[in-house]
Amino acid sequence: MNGPFSSASDALCASLPYAQTSKRPSPGAFPPPSPIRDRKVIETVSAGIPEIDSLAGGLPRGSLTEICGPPCSGRTSLLLSALAARTAQPEACALIDGRDAFDPYSAEAAGVKLNNLLWVDAET
Repeated sequence: MNGPFSSASDALCASLPYAQTSKRPSPGAFPPPSPIRDRKVIETVSAGIPEIDSLAGGLPRGSLTEICGPPCSGRTSLLLSALAARTAQPEACALIDGRDAFDPYSAEAAGVKLNNLLWVDAET
């Protein structure tokens, strides 16, 4: 190999952020996680279903969340539970209805506070 490194693994080690330490990983080993994280910590809110919250950690606040799946998979139940949980708090939610399928009467019966919901019907 040409250059200041004697092997490809030395070149890889030198390019990693922890290469300044005296201990280098063995060839083929994964590097340890960096103590510096570039990721933002995203605040999450309850989806209204404890099992979903424990599996997914909730829904990201202030983000667009698409709920998709095959027919009869629980999309509407998840949507109504999440909207009911969030609009019960003094929070506003936005719903983009791409298929003109949202039923405000069913939503209100499920506990959604329609005064705290911005409903955008994308069909019209």
